[in-house]
Amino acid sequence: MLNLSESLPPNDRGFYSRECMKIGGDLAVGMLLSRILYWYLPDKNGKSKLRVKKNGHFWIAKTREEWAEECCMTAKQVRRALRVMEEVGLIETRIYGFAGKATTHLRLIQDRFVSLQ
Repeated sequence: MLNLSESLPPNDRGFYSRECMKIGGDLAVGMLLSRILYWYLPDKNGKSKLRVKKNGHFWIAKTREEWAEECCMTAKQVRRALRVMEEVGLIETRIYGFAGKATTHLRLIQDRFVSLQ
């Protein structure tokens, strides 16, 4: 696993939306990408915030509605932003069971993220 905190500029580790907007090309993609990075970066104790491991990868399990709430966006904006990121190879999405229901899981393709910086 890449150390993403090393690939972000030092002054942007706490707020990396600006860099993500450049990569994503617009506000919605940038905001969602910055939240995905938040989940991928270690917590203040250096431990991973990711808990769901499937097929050898760690995944974020959230519904579009949960992403919309977290990012102050509509579910439609989240759906489009996820589609854009998947089309350019930044993320992979899969449907897995989580908390008793089918939930979209996503994972950041870290090599692709680093290559776009």
